[in-house]
Amino acid sequence: MSAYKAKEDVALFDLSALTWGSFFDAYAPQCQVPKSVVDIIGGSGDGGATITQPVGGFDDAAISTMFNPPTIIPPTVTPPMKTPDTHPHHEGNAGDIAGAVIGAAVGLAIVIGLSVWILRRKSRKDRYQLSPPQELTGESIRRELAATPPCQELPAEMRQAVELPAEE
Repeated sequence: MSAYKAKEDVALFDLSALTWGSFFDAYAPQCQVPKSVVDIIGGSGDGGATITQPVGGFDDAAISTMFNPPTIIPPTVTPPMKTPDTHPHHEGNAGDIAGAVIGAAVGLAIVIGLSVWILRRKSRKDRYQLSPPQELTGESIRRELAATPPCQELPAEMRQAVELPAEE
């Protein structure tokens, strides 16, 4: 093995070639166990080692458990036995049927009510938009703000700009 002597702060160790590198190749072929390791622990390049622990065993039981986790056998679950029903089952409870009918009727009434309200609102809106504009003349002028002289619409034949006198 060669020692890593690059200028980067992060290095990657290639387990197949047992060398240090400075980049990760996502498209590299699948990792293989190096031949020098296979010669010691057995198996093949794809795994399957025959030696899975040190010759004298692990010094710590926790490390042994980490490398050889216990096999957990899932418990077999037997389905509960079906007990015979002591109460006869009635097809269609009257309360359930009445609730469904009343709920459907209320839902239909809400939909019809909303439809009528929307249509009436639309027809009122159309009625006000179709009426021709009315010209206000003389005394029928509605004053919105108190002003002297009263605000009036300019005659249609007047084409020059007019400015109101400034208040002093």
